[in-house]
Amino acid sequence: MTAFFAVAVVMMLMTLMSMVALVFMMTLVIMVFIVMSVFTMVTLMVAGVMVTSLFVMTAVIFVVPMMMTILMVFPFVVVSIMEVVVLVKVVLVVLFVVSVSVFTLVVMFMVAMLFALVVVSVLVVLAVMVVFIPVFLVATSVLVVMSLVVMFAVVALVALMVVMMTVVALASLSAVLVVVMCVMVVAATVLVVMALGLGHREVGLSDFISEASCREAQNS
Repeated sequence: MTAFFAVAVVMMLMTLMSMVALVFMMTLVIMVFIVMSVFTMVTLMVAGVMVTSLFVMTAVIFVVPMMMTILMVFPFVVVSIMEVVVLVKVVLVVLFVVSVSVFTLVVMFMVAMLFALVVVSVLVVLAVMVVFIPVFLVATSVLVVMSLVVMFAVVALVALMVVMMTVVALASLSAVLVVVMCVMVVAATVLVVMALGLGHREVGLSDFISEASCREAQNS
């Protein structure tokens, strides 16, 4: 009986451990989703900072040379206003075309980088979800099945212990009844023997009295 109770206690402890493991796995899933969300937000913030810095660098790179060019061309105004105007126009047109081209390339590059970062983040999240969620579902299913098996095993053990206790009680009651019946049989046998002994004594006493009366009659 002690062994059955020990097995039942071990089964209940296994059930509790499986429940604790299930709670741990759910907490781990929540933490992974939180970490991936924070990673995505940080990635987007870094991409925004990079885009802003590139805009600033583009402005510095193209505005400063333009101002320097204007300052360098300014003395030619005194010599020839028309030539300076034409030269400034040509330089401005060239700088504008170059600036627009470079700025367009930079914007396209940053958009591509941002898109690549977003795609990589989404792919990482999807990969983690695709790899982790089935494992989590399988582990959860295994834990649930183990919990059900342990619960059914505990119920079966309890039922078996109840049946065994009932059988032991019935066997004990049967043994007591057998002992009582044996005692009753022995008592009945003793009573019968005693009754037979008393009957023989009464028969002997009546014979002795009849013989004594016959002798007295003969003597008289």
